[in-house]
Amino acid sequence: MFDDLRKIVFQIMSNERYNQICRILAAASEVIYIPELPESTYRVCDSLQFNLLGLTKRQIDQFVQRTAKRGLKIQVFGRSDNARYFKNWKYSFDQPPRLDKTEEIISCACDMRLSLSFDKDDINLIGYIIKDVAYGLIREGNERKGCRHSFQDYKNGLTDSFKGLDSVISKYEEWATYYDEEHRKNGWKSLLNYLAYKLSTYLNINSKILDVGCGTGLLGQELSAYGFTKLYGNDISKSSLDIARKLDSYRGLYQAELGQPLMLDSNSFDALVSAGVFTRNQVPLNAFDELIRILKPKCLFSVALRVEDNDSYYKKIEEYYAQNILEEVLRERIRVLRSCEHEIVITRKF
Repeated sequence: MFDDLRKIVFQIMSNERYNQICRILAAASEVIYIPELPESTYRVCDSLQFNLLGLTKRQIDQFVQRTAKRGLKIQVFGRSDNARYFKNWKYSFDQPPRLDKTEEIISCACDMRLSLSFDKDDINLIGYIIKDVAYGLIREGNERKGCRHSFQDYKNGLTDSFKGLDSVISKYEEWATYYDEEHRKNGWKSLLNYLAYKLSTYLNINSKILDVGCGTGLLGQELSAYGFTKLYGNDISKSSLDIARKLDSYRGLYQAELGQPLMLDSNSFDALVSAGVFTRNQVPLNAFDELIRILKPKCLFSVALRVEDNDSYYKKIEEYYAQNILEEVLRERIRVLRSCEHEIVITRKF
């Protein structure tokens, strides 16, 4: 009786961890694919198998090496160190068979153990590391394709500053059609993955979060991957919001102009998060007032700022520190793009 109960508990816990890691990696579907099960079969969820998409043999080797340096042991089925590699099996004939198609498939198929001792925080960290390494390899691969010295983060460049609201709207309406593809290639998703993971260490998954300037929903996908279910978003671009609505990440999306009154109740959000919005003079400084109004006391406002903006937005945040409206929780730099550097700033409302 006791043994049966223990087996049931083991299976439930294994399934929870397996589903959690699958959800986290789903945000990186352009490079990570977890095969679906055939009918009439079930998983033994003490390990994870996934395929790396679009990477060369050299990049797959780098993936294994870089994840290993960060504490993850991931094996590739088509490598001599994996016991499941068919060339390691014993046959009744002298030479193993030549199976070119099999070799092709297993050359990018990865295998990783999921220990029952892993808790939810461990799984979040494992998922973060896998995606961070994969996103970095995509960026490096695109740099090589475009010649490292001539590679540009953005094919049409970035506007240094905007003359007014109409120019901001025009830029993002046009950009929406290829925004996601460009940011998958240039490394921006590394920052979004880090920001979402970082927030998972501060917030619980039931926190009501507003993605400020959510755009096409890339950050929302990463937040959803780490288990956040009460996500809302606003943006000035209708075309971007139309794309975001196709995702299964947000409970609500609406068009809004930052710097103007927001049709939201005061003290109604557990957290605010924003990336790639407060930059290049595209949002007025007074936008912070309304955002602070809708944030609950003792709750977090996290923003990614561009270092090259010379602290124009951070200096405004410092004014709220001096007025005892906000206090700083974290400020750290992160570089994922070649053209500029960013810093993550997390504040708490008094």
